[in-house]
Amino acid sequence: MLSVVVSDLTYVRVDKKWSYICVFVDLFNQEIIGYSVGPNKDALLVYRAFASIKANLHQIRLFHTDRGNEFKNNLIDKALETFKIGQSLSMKGCPYDNAVAEATFKIIKTEFVNGRNFTSLEELTRELQDYVHWFNHLRIHGTLEYMNPIQYKMKHLKKLSSLVLTYQEAQEIMCRTACQWAGVPIQEGKVRELTKDLGAMFESPAAIGPNHWLGRNTRNRVGKWIGELIDEVRNGNMNVPTNIILYRFTQYRDLEGIFWTPILLP
Repeated sequence: MLSVVVSDLTYVRVDKKWSYICVFVDLFNQEIIGYSVGPNKDALLVYRAFASIKANLHQIRLFHTDRGNEFKNNLIDKALETFKIGQSLSMKGCPYDNAVAEATFKIIKTEFVNGRNFTSLEELTRELQDYVHWFNHLRIHGTLEYMNPIQYKMKHLKKLSSLVLTYQEAQEIMCRTACQWAGVPIQEGKVRELTKDLGAMFESPAAIGPNHWLGRNTRNRVGKWIGELIDEVRNGNMNVPTNIILYRFTQYRDLEGIFWTPILLP
């Protein structure tokens, strides 16, 4: 999402004179993410539409337009370079190369521009703002499974969020596997809690502020749990095979022959 953005311009009658609209469209869901109006068809019109985008501009990988001078100039080149956005221009004599932007403007002309004469640029700006909100949040599109652009985007964001859950499940699988390999018994109801603690131990030690103290507390909690396991084995309250990692770990001694025990942080 927001990987490829397309843009185009069209004219509109304002106080019996021609003015212009520029819109930026997210190719993924056909959402209008930026727009501007002005009296001139120039680079500044495009630049202001670019500056109106509320999303993170670093997410954009490619900016595709026709070959108009409004899009290919020093002002736009510098803006794209600032955010490391690649530029793609339609091939000469091939209007279909910018088909999504052309199709969006056909809709805008039909639904918003045709037959209207705005009294001022201020009125045009207000009316366009309302139209863009309606276009993104209410207007259904056949190419978007008969959803509006925002619905379509949210549907796919939910799919991405499910991948996060899958990652969490993978972490739990790795936690179970590590415990099984080491011969450490763990109750099923404790797997998620232990997974979370182990993750915090790796992610928080270099943090500053609350996350740092979260890491310290987690380390102490896990250290205490490991210490209790070691005592259970050493005291004979837990019978484990002598060839597994847990048993060998409990028998470790330092150079002075003293059994190792976890050190808790102050």
